[in-house]
Amino acid sequence: MAQTQAIGIDLGTSSCVIAVYRNGSYEVIPNKNGESSTPSVVFYDPVSFAALVGTVAVHCDTKNSDNRLFDIKRIIGRTYEDVYVQQLINSPEYPYKIVRGDNGAAEIELEHNGESVRITLIRVVSDILKYLKDSATEYLKSDVTEAVISVPASFSNAQRKATLTAAEAAGLKVLRLISEPLATAVYYAEDKYSTAASPQSYNVLVFDFGAGTFDVSIIEISGTSFCVKCVEGDCFLGGRDFDRILVNAAKSGFTTHFTRPDKIVREIDEACVHLKHALSQNQFHSIHN
Repeated sequence: MAQTQAIGIDLGTSSCVIAVYRNGSYEVIPNKNGESSTPSVVFYDPVSFAALVGTVAVHCDTKNSDNRLFDIKRIIGRTYEDVYVQQLINSPEYPYKIVRGDNGAAEIELEHNGESVRITLIRVVSDILKYLKDSATEYLKSDVTEAVISVPASFSNAQRKATLTAAEAAGLKVLRLISEPLATAVYYAEDKYSTAASPQSYNVLVFDFGAGTFDVSIIEISGTSFCVKCVEGDCFLGGRDFDRILVNAAKSGFTTHFTRPDKIVREIDEACVHLKHALSQNQFHSIHN
């Protein structure tokens, strides 16, 4: 293989994107399925316990829906007693079982050969990162061992440490964990002033509304220096919460008893995500059953 290259990873709540800087420009790296983004979903086969990542995990039609994990970024680095973790435990939108680990951390209970086994959130994120690493290695025809990973500005030290541990387990040396608003500001400054002289110093406001978190940051840019002046946000607010509101509204319109409620709920969830995207461009849209 060619000389190793560092990649950038946007480790999102609902999806992930990989990119590389080469030949003077940024390039999005497709995953093994040729997709520009990878759903942050992992399914663990109840027999082999092999980890399926991305679209194949989303559409894996099985009775073992509890083995399908998603939105793990919202939980990693949190304790079982964390207020937000307790909210998820009591939420019907999250069918997998969150349990208390030996050290008080939140873990997931899955089925393996008919028995219950526990898995750490670090392991789940590591499996996602390994899939992204392998996709990049295959695309670049180069052994990828280094990465810059973006995380929410509101991530705690425990969440950052857990992300670093997951990356290390995936075989990645993290050159830097960069906050998502700061990564946006760096790209904005380079793109806007790549062919023109930039002001000596200026401020930008970054509005980062993701699937799992919401942050607003004011960043001062001076040449190649970036200073985060202030950050405010809500680590419990994101696009997934809009999905939940739409799903609950849609479910209230059904009175039929379903033999496979988990499958139907997943289909409703996918339809509501499509509805949300459509409403971003249109004033009206509907869900057809």
